[in-house]
Amino acid sequence: MNRRKFLIRLGYLLSSTPLALSNAQVYAAGTIKPLNDIAGITLSDWNKITLVLEHLFPSEPHSPGAKEINATPYLQTVLLEHRQEKNTHSFLIKGLTDLGALCQKLFRQEFKQLTSTQRDEVLKQLEQTNDGYNWINMLLDYIMEALLTDPVYGGNPEGIGWQWLQHQPGFPRPTTALKRRYL
Repeated sequence: MNRRKFLIRLGYLLSSTPLALSNAQVYAAGTIKPLNDIAGITLSDWNKITLVLEHLFPSEPHSPGAKEINATPYLQTVLLEHRQEKNTHSFLIKGLTDLGALCQKLFRQEFKQLTSTQRDEVLKQLEQTNDGYNWINMLLDYIMEALLTDPVYGGNPEGIGWQWLQHQPGFPRPTTALKRRYL
């Protein structure tokens, strides 16, 4: 089974169960601006995370990818949440460090300089380690949340993920009033 089919099936499964999102994660999509540091992570590292997210869930002609579902801004929103575990931040950075080291070991280049095939190879090898496997799964979890969340939480702008999966969200949906309540 290819990655796209797996993610589609996973999306159907997850869309039938409620997502456990904290109400304090209420930020409008696209409101997080590029700064020198977001949630304790540098802009350079966010660029690397974005490349990985877009490689794991690429855009296709008739389906949204990580870029269209706002996967990076959604992840930033989650990490800015004051109740978010600090371990998530350090684990995200450790994963980037491991990814960078593996890219240098295999190809003597950074992830952004690799071809798609080389990126696949690096991620497959990274996945063979316990931490690498958990890191990639964590990113896939955030991609699925961004794909399926209500747009009020920063992912799935205008319900693009729901439209793609032909999913009808439950009612009542959260309102932007929640945003003012928790900020």
